[in-house]
Amino acid sequence: MAYDIVSIMKAIRDNATAEYTTRVPEATKTNFTEVGNVITSYTTTANEFIGALVNRIAMVVISNKMINNPMAVLKKGGVPLGQDIQEVFTNPSVAETYTLTSTDLLTNKAPDVKSIYYRLNRKDKYSVTVTREMLSLAFTNEAQMSQLIDSIISSLYSGDNFDEFIMMKNLMKKAVDSDHITKVIVYDENTETLSDEVTSRELVKQVKRFSNLMTFPSSLYNKYASITSDAKPVITWTPMEDQILILDSVVASNIDVEVLARAFNMDKANIQTRTLNIDNFGGADVLALLCDKSFFQVYDNMKEMSSFYNPDNLTNKYFLHHWQTYGYSIFANAVAFMYTPSTES
Repeated sequence: MAYDIVSIMKAIRDNATAEYTTRVPEATKTNFTEVGNVITSYTTTANEFIGALVNRIAMVVISNKMINNPMAVLKKGGVPLGQDIQEVFTNPSVAETYTLTSTDLLTNKAPDVKSIYYRLNRKDKYSVTVTREMLSLAFTNEAQMSQLIDSIISSLYSGDNFDEFIMMKNLMKKAVDSDHITKVIVYDENTETLSDEVTSRELVKQVKRFSNLMTFPSSLYNKYASITSDAKPVITWTPMEDQILILDSVVASNIDVEVLARAFNMDKANIQTRTLNIDNFGGADVLALLCDKSFFQVYDNMKEMSSFYNPDNLTNKYFLHHWQTYGYSIFANAVAFMYTPSTES
């Protein structure tokens, strides 16, 4: 991938220290190599350049080329470092019979409030080393500089995003394996295959059915009551606009988007924003997962880039630290559409 290297170099210079701007002239298409020689000939400017390249410029420039996590849209944002996350749910109030002689005016009626907690459970780091030779070669031509940017940023962020994707898929597998999610068998795997069009049509029918059912108050599509010792189940519902459909890619390839859109009475654009295609469900025998957006409880506790210059071997080492909290909500509606009869709950 080619980048506008000259613009990147100008942006770095515009935000550089006085020493850097004094030593390093403004880059142009014709003096690119000469400016590079100035930068690499002095340790302070070389370190400032590579630091700015990583921390200020390259992360933005390369964002479209990195391996992305298609499920990242389901994350819930960031939280303060080191804190547990509390999810609170309050059941609807229960009706009482009206009586003219009621004496309940001053009687306290506590709401049915339930809480679950999620704790920081991922602390990963990724590292890459940049040598002075790599930096010098990068100024040979713009293609070499593009390759340097790729080697630094893509290796770090692609690795992180890929692992995040795997972990979010593992959440779904854990929910299925632990029977923490409602399961629906779509067909018998002994008589049909994943690529069967009849099966795909049956899946669409079942998804539409449960999508409609989830819009009504019910305790049937969350597992709170069966997992906890609380005698009072969670009564919840999920409006259509808060539902997400996650499809196995093999299954998705046999479902026409127009057909899916008609099944949900919405246009093609809207159904695409509510549908995610993934390669698999982390080993679970799942065709599709229909859930409330709140089912995924994934938070970024910390995401930080740091660097270390080693004067012994003239290298810069960069570290990407990513701490996260992973969990799924047993308050939320979620239905897994299965294709292995033996896993039926």
